Formats: sequence, structure tokens, C-alpha cells
Amino acid sequence: MKDAWRELLGDWDTDGDGEISESELQIGVENAFMEMDLDGDGFIEKEELEAALMARSPDLAPVSQMIKALDTDGDGRVSREELKALVF
Repeated sequence: MKDAWRELLGDWDTDGDGEISESELQIGVENAFMEMDLDGDGFIEKEELEAALMARSPDLAPVSQMIKALDTDGDGRVSREELKALVF
């Protein structure tokens, strides 16, 4: 399921060296989070994730499974910290 998240987040190798540096990773996580957090409340809710999926890759895993894979506190949404845990 985390692979589906990684596919949604996209390519963060901004300098094209074939590797993702720590700074590219941090910038990528922050940009992806802000892009998906449509209402700016600091969380990615199911509806926001659905919108991101439809825009990028509608063939990815069901939204509920994607949220469950990262939602470590069980509140039904993904925080910035939970998204960071995917890549760090």
C-alpha cells in the first residue's frame, strides 16, 4: 500500500542526478502535502485524497486502504508527520 502512496507523490529528483537527497525529500513531502491538503487544515482527509488520486492516477489502491496504511493514530486522516514517516 505504501507503494501506491509513493506513486501518487511523484518524482522528487529535482536536480536529475538519479537520487533523492534529503532536501529534495523534505521539499517533496511538504509540496505533496500542501497539494493534497485542499482545505489547509493540516490533514489529508479521504475526500482530498480522492481528488488527488483522480487527478494523478485513478488506478491506484482504494482511498480507505491508502489512508489506513499511514494513519498511525487512527483518526481517519493523514497528518504531515504520518506522510513523512512514509519516506523517512
